[in-house]
Amino acid sequence: MELQETYRVTGPQLEVLGRAETALPAPARKRPVALGVLVAAALAAVLALGGLKLKGEYKAVSQLYHSENDGYSIGFLVDQSQNYAANMIRVASEVLDAQDPALTGAQEALEALEQAETPSQEYQAESQLVSRVKELYETASPLLEGSRYDSFRGQYQEALSAWEQSGHMTYNQEAAAYNETAAAFPANLIAGLWGVQEVELYQ
Repeated sequence: MELQETYRVTGPQLEVLGRAETALPAPARKRPVALGVLVAAALAAVLALGGLKLKGEYKAVSQLYHSENDGYSIGFLVDQSQNYAANMIRVASEVLDAQDPALTGAQEALEALEQAETPSQEYQAESQLVSRVKELYETASPLLEGSRYDSFRGQYQEALSAWEQSGHMTYNQEAAAYNETAAAFPANLIAGLWGVQEVELYQ
């Protein structure tokens, strides 16, 4: 015959449970009912605390996109690349026809990046802008001389540097790690109850 071991709740734990049970309405003080109420209350507390923690982590990771290192972040670099591209377009428009495909292509790509709102949209738009700006540089640089060429070349190099640096930020790694944690049980259940979504990657 299998022996069953009996566990007893003593000490502070018993005192806490006793106070909680005393606070229940009289009909709920029956042991099975009281135990169910206490378990439900404990579960609700866990879900509430878990939800608050998950939302806090989501907010912290999301903010890295615009403030990863004292403001130096992917978002900052995207803004910088827009400025460099805009300067290149302005200089190139002085030597290229307004309907030149290299010029109009860069203008359209810049407008698309300015209208992008999410990390994924900005990544796609910036990738297109990189391609268009390279075409613009190859087309317009032979037509520029002296300081105008130096300025144009400098803006181009700064743009390339900004795009390269954005790939070395830690945002994607942090976002991917958070998404993996949030997708695992029981975090995925808590995320569903609290409406917490995945953090969008810059890709």
